[in-house]
Amino acid sequence: MKRAWWAVAVGFVALVVGCLVWVGAVFVNLHDGGAGANCASEGPWSPLPLNDVAQGTVTGELTVFPLGRSCTWTDGIGGVATVSGGSWPVTIIAYGLGFGGLVLLVAGALRLEDARPAVAGPGGVPA
Repeated sequence: MKRAWWAVAVGFVALVVGCLVWVGAVFVNLHDGGAGANCASEGPWSPLPLNDVAQGTVTGELTVFPLGRSCTWTDGIGGVATVSGGSWPVTIIAYGLGFGGLVLLVAGALRLEDARPAVAGPGGVPA
């Protein structure tokens, strides 16, 4: 019974930490004007020549697998380049803690459910 409570507690903490890491990664990628503005100022950088990038546009969007942002550049003559700037270590930590914590939480809760004493039904017979 004590191990089940530990599994629930550790699972809850891991789930919360995983969610906080995920939210932190999203915040870092979307701060100061969003993904498009951050692509233009922080990268990842375009593989197109610099003069083409200066004449074109850049758009960005959040990616959740891997956690980060994807930047797309278009130049004035129809060239398009997309670069993903996601971080696999952060993705593995955030999703690993989140899903691992959820598994521990559910497994511990199921063990606690199995350890509950049976309630006597009508006639004194356990239900």
